[in-house]
Amino acid sequence: MTVPMSVEIDGHGAGIHFSAAHFLVDVDKCERVHGHNYIVSARVRGVPDASGMVIDFTVVKRVLREIADSMDHHVLVPGDGVLTVDVVDDEVRMEHDGRRYVLPARDVVVLDVPAITAENLAVSILRRVMSEITADNIESIAIGVEEGPGQTAWANSGGSDGQ
Repeated sequence: MTVPMSVEIDGHGAGIHFSAAHFLVDVDKCERVHGHNYIVSARVRGVPDASGMVIDFTVVKRVLREIADSMDHHVLVPGDGVLTVDVVDDEVRMEHDGRRYVLPARDVVVLDVPAITAENLAVSILRRVMSEITADNIESIAIGVEEGPGQTAWANSGGSDGQ
């Protein structure tokens, strides 16, 4: 009998992190542009293959690092929320409730989420990981995004809280 198992990549220990700026509309102090040093972790659950592995750690770390690197030192912008976002020439123009922001397009990553929160970042990263890790033996993948010490949001392809 093969028992499902989980493997975990601890973003702290594995050095999977990125620094990025963002802002939240309609959330008082978070409306101002500010930044975080995010740490990304993962849990992959599945049945070990013939070699006894659920998944090769190096595969998961490579995918997570590529995703983290793509957002590192950028301004993260929600592309699916109340903020109006237009990319014109080499600028990203954003507007909401009388506030207007204009940034060079090379400095911005627009994500398909309603707001840039740790929760939505976890979902966005999970979607990207799932598009790259498609092994038949994988039952679920959970992604954790730490926004600050002791503050981690988890998104899980299996629907639970990532534990």
